[in-house]
Amino acid sequence: MKGNKVFGIVWIFLAVILSGILISSMFGGKKFMFKWISGKSSSKEIGNRPENAEMHYSLNDISTIDVDVDILSICVERKDVDDIRVFFDMDEKYWPSVNVVSTGKVLKITRDEKINFLFNIFDSDMKIYIDVPMSFEPDDLDFKSVSGSIKITGIKCKTLDCKSTSGSVHLYGCEVKDADLKSTSGSVKAEDSSIEKLDGNSMSGSVNIEGKFGKLDLKSTSGSVKVDSKSPLTDDSKLESVSGSVRLNVPDESGLKIKYSTVSGGYKNLKSGTSGKSSGTDLIGDGKVSLSLKTVSGSIKIE
Repeated sequence: MKGNKVFGIVWIFLAVILSGILISSMFGGKKFMFKWISGKSSSKEIGNRPENAEMHYSLNDISTIDVDVDILSICVERKDVDDIRVFFDMDEKYWPSVNVVSTGKVLKITRDEKINFLFNIFDSDMKIYIDVPMSFEPDDLDFKSVSGSIKITGIKCKTLDCKSTSGSVHLYGCEVKDADLKSTSGSVKAEDSSIEKLDGNSMSGSVNIEGKFGKLDLKSTSGSVKVDSKSPLTDDSKLESVSGSVRLNVPDESGLKIKYSTVSGGYKNLKSGTSGKSSGTDLIGDGKVSLSLKTVSGSIKIE
């Protein structure tokens, strides 16, 4: 009897998925209706990123960009352009409704309609692109996506907030004073970037950063944490992993007072020549900056 109930539940679940595919196919011919609100409203049919789908904004009108979308990946890049440009690459069958609003020097992009997860699970490669001029150095950039990734390239700003639930968060060649990068089930990565204060967190992915950093607060629950710092850390920092290794590469002139802890792995510092197990303290240079290194089921290595 119990087996029959389980069998019935499985069939119901499969029926819901098949229904979603059928409905998605039925609406495949519908165009994605884009709402552009910037002083006035207008609707445009959008295929796969045609030229007439681009939105243009003057640098004089925008100092903050705020994007909060559920199923879209976000790609932001600093380019040799004259103004801020927003455009979309979407499969027409999903026809999601997107609002682009420019008010009070804030460019805000959101979605009205929430598409059922079962209806877009098989085709989620939909993106929003934002190109900004080389001279654009905003106060705040805020990007959120549920099932999409976030990729930021070459951006200069004061504060940067990137959060994704099931996608990765990656920075390339960015200069930021205060960055907060979080992903629930994706990786967090910063490459060739300069960040004064960086908070990075992933629940089930790795945290991997490379560049110049002042203060670091990095944590992964089920992935590794790896830092390749091209300049000495200037403020107290911590690197933590629950079920992954912790790796740190710092310049020879670094001054670190280290407190380390590991349960099922070892500690090795190639700069000081110190090795150990469990927990302990170590020193590099003058030890002006405190550094906490923790992992439960991984090793810790400094080089």
